[in-house]
Amino acid sequence: MLARRSRSGLLRFAITVSGTYGEQFVESTAAPPIGRWVHLAVTLSGRRATLYVDGLAAGVNTDMALTPAQVGPTPNNWIGRSQFVSDPGFNGRFNDFRIWRSALDATAVAALAAA
Repeated sequence: MLARRSRSGLLRFAITVSGTYGEQFVESTAAPPIGRWVHLAVTLSGRRATLYVDGLAAGVNTDMALTPAQVGPTPNNWIGRSQFVSDPGFNGRFNDFRIWRSALDATAVAALAAA
């Protein structure tokens, strides 16, 4: 999942195979901007997860053991809606959504954000 605001008010990317308490995550160091277009990206390379905001690394976790492949089949795959009914929906617009076969490096993420 990618949540615009976690309980701490920060942008959060998380993976779990055992519910909320088993989440492995990376959070931004500051609240995400609002009221304007923002480029968001998450890369997973080995055990390193990097969260980017507007092409700049905004958070890193170097101990992410889970991968999206380990989650397995999921019945509810939404953009802008949480698996949990208590979470608010995304109130905004999406211009583009991409999933890459391998992790992009920081230069490639920055180029996408600038485009």
